[in-house]
Amino acid sequence: MELRQLKNFLTVYKYGNITKAAQELHISQQALSKQIRSFEKELGVPLFLRGAHGAEPTKYAHSLSLSARKIIKTAEEAQAQIEKMRQDEAIPVRLGYVKGDFNFHGALPPRTIFEWEKKFPQMQLEISEQNPDVLERMLLQEELELACTLNGDPNPELHKIRIAVEPAYLLINKSNPLIERSPITKEALAEQSFLLSRTDPLPKKGRLSLEQLLGYPPRFSVFNGSFEQGIEHVRAGEGILFSGRAYCLSRCLDGLAAVPFPDEKAVFEHYLAYKKGVKPSEPVQYFIKKLQTKPEPAPRPKSL
Repeated sequence: MELRQLKNFLTVYKYGNITKAAQELHISQQALSKQIRSFEKELGVPLFLRGAHGAEPTKYAHSLSLSARKIIKTAEEAQAQIEKMRQDEAIPVRLGYVKGDFNFHGALPPRTIFEWEKKFPQMQLEISEQNPDVLERMLLQEELELACTLNGDPNPELHKIRIAVEPAYLLINKSNPLIERSPITKEALAEQSFLLSRTDPLPKKGRLSLEQLLGYPPRFSVFNGSFEQGIEHVRAGEGILFSGRAYCLSRCLDGLAAVPFPDEKAVFEHYLAYKKGVKPSEPVQYFIKKLQTKPEPAPRPKSL
């Protein structure tokens, strides 16, 4: 005897009609009728008398209905108690990463998160997307346990672990004459406009770093929208996009090319940050330890 059999039986008992019961149970009339007959055979007694006006309960059905309701109620109470215990034991973990998916794939691939959640099924993971400065503020205010950020500047109240280093890449429209130059040089980039999002602008430090890498002040073109939408502005021929290798190669490159930045020193560093003086939960400790390895830059293949 199974709970499913009892629930199906009670639904037929409630309506005295196979068709109406099947509609409530969202199964076919034939399937329900077959299940009821199988249940009757298992019990060795008739539960319903089928007729033109429906399914009339027998004395056995009246007797079984009382016990069936008690059994189902007890099972539902047990299930609710287990769920409450599971929720009481749940471990909330709030993880933040840079808004707009900027280089996120280069630091925390989906598989890493999947394996983490699999190891700690009681963990309730909450993701928050913010700009780097907001992530730090949320860590300091203990609104986050962890943050994946591009900001490696020292902060006396935060631990920052470098977890990934990836080469800088450029997304370029294939109709751009720059594509015909091989290899692409820093001097050739002087003729190009680097796209900047109005809502997620490249931080001042990033602009200065780009200027230092190029050896001259680059031209910038600001567009409305998020950094994530920058790829469409590349397709429109408005400029080129400067980003990490993982981000560039995870986009749809139809009509576009992803090429390494012409200086191997140009890299994006990713950090896992968390507040000092706060005892991390077991899942957080595990995640920190898992990522606490000295990263090496990803290999720089030839232009794609």
